Amino acid sequence: MTPGIVVAHDLVVAMDYGQLLLRGGAPDHYPDDTALLREAMDGDGVAADGTTVLVRSPHQNNFAMAVRVEVWDRAAADDVDDWDEAFEADLNVDANGTLRFESPTLPGTDCAVPPGHYRALITGRGIVTQGWPGSTTPGDSWRVRLWPTDVELGPRRLRSWNKTGSPPAAVPPTTVDSRDWTLLLRAELLARDAGDECCRSAEAATLLRLTNNTPTGDDVVRRLDTLLGDRARDPGVSAELGLVKPNGQPVIGLPPTIVLGKVCCIAAIWRGALLAGGRLTVKSGRLQAAVSCPNPETALSLVGSGHRIGTRDLRMNDATNRVLVKDAPALLEVIGATETAAAWRGR
Repeated sequence: MTPGIVVAHDLVVAMDYGQLLLRGGAPDHYPDDTALLREAMDGDGVAADGTTVLVRSPHQNNFAMAVRVEVWDRAAADDVDDWDEAFEADLNVDANGTLRFESPTLPGTDCAVPPGHYRALITGRGIVTQGWPGSTTPGDSWRVRLWPTDVELGPRRLRSWNKTGSPPAAVPPTTVDSRDWTLLLRAELLARDAGDECCRSAEAATLLRLTNNTPTGDDVVRRLDTLLGDRARDPGVSAELGLVKPNGQPVIGLPPTIVLGKVCCIAAIWRGALLAGGRLTVKSGRLQAAVSCPNPETALSLVGSGHRIGTRDLRMNDATNRVLVKDAPALLEVIGATETAAAWRGR
């Protein structure tokens, strides 16, 4: 082993939504990383809070990404020029002695690292483009170097693969693979600001209704945490959101209070519906949106709310309780998912 290296691991991890998170331990539940993501998006592509480091990869995904972890007893020689991407940040590894890699919707990967306060150097190479890389295994590889330090310097970018310093326009999927477009939309919806309290309630109620009050999937759970905070796991939150009548009986469709609410809340309903039960499909050269509902009442509520925001080209399939929107880009623009709509129009 190279002198100075205390621990080394060669891992293969899964990365999606252009986000790689390093945590100094394996928490019992996923924390809300919205603030870190916003900071990374508004800044240099990296953010940290001491226990978590979030790095934005130029690639949208890599489901078999090679990562080498090295723990040094001192700062290693500078080789940043050998890499396409380079970031630094502070990271605390707790007494569990675990470094955890995570990415939205995908299982995490752990490796053993001695507890302590570290400076982390995160480097990547093999970058081919910004956004969809044309494959789920584009071949980029990363390295994480950790060394102990008593100084906190904060996160910063050291190197960018794009030598101009300004990221090129995101490259949308060039195929008609519906999964690619759905992933693009879900990433945008997850990164979106939660909005005003009325919009938070409308989106949260829709997420719960479309999952039958039993949230499943990392995306839905994370979004509910963003919208409701600690209330997300409160047994009484369904009644608070209007999903339960005063007599204790469940509301079958969407609560009238949100379906008849402000236009901004209707947009929030559709964002929740697309995240919980939606997918984008490509048919005859058109991008369409389909939402699977648990019952006809919910589907009818969704159709009615869609009409309220001017979405006319939509229909309900009575046999499957699915709502189909034939002009998905028009809907996405109205509800604030403008990046996905623009990607489709500019493909």
